[in-house]
Amino acid sequence: MRWLLRLLGVGVPPMPVLVRVADADGEPLSRVRVLASWHPSGRIVEAEHPTAAGGLCLIPWLDDQTRVTLTFASPSLPDAARAHLRMRRERADGRVQDIRLR
Repeated sequence: MRWLLRLLGVGVPPMPVLVRVADADGEPLSRVRVLASWHPSGRIVEAEHPTAAGGLCLIPWLDDQTRVTLTFASPSLPDAARAHLRMRRERADGRVQDIRLR
């Protein structure tokens, strides 16, 4: 029965938001500062995340939130370049979103 529930998507956690973060020159970042504004709760979470090879960063969905607005910045230059991404939960399908700080 468990396999049927998984097939129907019941009890399966949503795919995380996957981003590849690079600086203005296209060089991948080793760490990235992320400000996440979750909706509908309005909860704001700010954290510094390490990135994997090529600047890949994984951001898991928060509880039952349906949308998120993400602001990315370099931790070494917090007041410099930034990038923004808005994502709906149903659009988080495992595809990597390329982000370049400008």
